[in-house]
Amino acid sequence: MVSGGTCTTTTGTCSTVAGQVPDIAGGAQNAVVTGALSGVVVTSTGAITYHPLVGPTTAGQALSINSGGAGQTSVLRTGVGYGVHGLLANTVYNIVWNAISGSSIVGTFTSTATGGVPIPGTQFTVPSDSIGLHIVDIQTAAGASAIFGSLLLGQTVPSETPFSSADTTGFGDLLFNNIALLQAAPSVAVIGSPEALSGSGLSGGASYVVALGCNNNVAPCAGKGTVLTNAPALATFTATSSGSVPSGTSITLADTPTTLETGTVEYFSIQTDAHYGVSTTSDAYAQFVLAASANLNMTSAPTGHPVVITAHALNSGGAVYNIVFNYVQSSFNSLSYTGTTVGVIAPNSVGAGSATFNVPAGAATGATTVQLVVSTQGTNGDAVGTAVLDTPLSITVGSVSTTSCNTTSCMAATGTQLRELRAPIAASRARSPTTPTHQ
Repeated sequence: MVSGGTCTTTTGTCSTVAGQVPDIAGGAQNAVVTGALSGVVVTSTGAITYHPLVGPTTAGQALSINSGGAGQTSVLRTGVGYGVHGLLANTVYNIVWNAISGSSIVGTFTSTATGGVPIPGTQFTVPSDSIGLHIVDIQTAAGASAIFGSLLLGQTVPSETPFSSADTTGFGDLLFNNIALLQAAPSVAVIGSPEALSGSGLSGGASYVVALGCNNNVAPCAGKGTVLTNAPALATFTATSSGSVPSGTSITLADTPTTLETGTVEYFSIQTDAHYGVSTTSDAYAQFVLAASANLNMTSAPTGHPVVITAHALNSGGAVYNIVFNYVQSSFNSLSYTGTTVGVIAPNSVGAGSATFNVPAGAATGATTVQLVVSTQGTNGDAVGTAVLDTPLSITVGSVSTTSCNTTSCMAATGTQLRELRAPIAASRARSPTTPTHQ
């Protein structure tokens, strides 16, 4: 006992001791009893054996984060009322990931004289591994666990989230809930361009389905990590043996509406074959931003010539957009601009739309810009006056240069103005007045 511990005798024996167990190193410890009246000191060598303690408490947890994915860092620590206590003094220990099988050393420290992890703790990086619970053990240099088999009953049930009373081990709070951390690249997506999917933390060798997840909290969605059971499959893949997304996996989005045209956060939901179409909970997800995009069917045209603009990922909640020729945004107000409105686009239910406009009469020869500007705000969309294309479209006022585009590629053909072609046709008619002509 530490100072303050007392024992009241009645018949020369002591059955009740009051006092706080001191925070000292593990192993065999002496018990010393001093008579309050006689001053006699009685020492019982090695009478008390200290076992290690790793939570649980409400003051904190042994690991700074106990749920995350590959590449993130956690800190093993000792604190007042929580963390690791009762290790052997001044001893080298390894932090071991996956103590039962496939283990790897992710950190090393030398315990303090009182058997704790030195302040401020020992940081380690979560390795790439399968999704689910993993044991983080503390082992001696010889590979013997300092924790397993030494914890007392009642010290094996983690109390902090995301664990429950069902997650009991002989390692106390040294559990880590590994989740899959996946990435989509580029981080800003446009309709028709592939998004590369990568990451780890999946179940090795399992088959997965990719769908577009929820981005709101409107039932039955519950924000990121959820997906509608009727969401169409965008791609499928089989995870590698180590639980990674195989190289070369990509998804190309079909027409999808946005909320904020300048960038709406979206999620690729990844589910096992067994969960897809059944559960609204994703096994993993990857975040990206979907932004509005557009193209023109020609790169140059003379004044008065028709040009087709096609746009994607617009707000389908009642938004309307002005097509502004020679767009120049104000330096003082992001919602103010100059230019000539030459038409409008009203998108359909999947955020796509197209319109034809004529190059304005009197437009100066040379390169200029075309921009889509919000004229009627859609549901939760960008404000009126917002330019929704990150980079305005470019067109040159001059000769005709047509461009045939779909969502992924374009084919170009260049010619002269139509009015320049009429003179040779008229001359041909004059030379052959009896030749039938068709228009």
